Amino acid sequence: MMAATEDEIKIVVERLKVMPRSVNLNIGGFGSFSRDELIDAVSGKTEIGELVVEMQMAYLRSFKERAKQ
Repeated sequence: MMAATEDEIKIVVERLKVMPRSVNLNIGGFGSFSRDELIDAVSGKTEIGELVVEMQMAYLRSFKERAKQ
């Protein structure tokens, strides 16, 4: 897992901010996290935060590729 860039962190934090506060994300083996916990993890560059950034950026790259088709 590569360390997230500051731009990637900003993008993911902004994406998380638009999620409803009631949303929880279960990350297998790590537990369940609220939107605000995920924002803190991403901002704090924790292991969970890096994983969330990696997942979100993979989704965005995939979305970009599909949009090209």
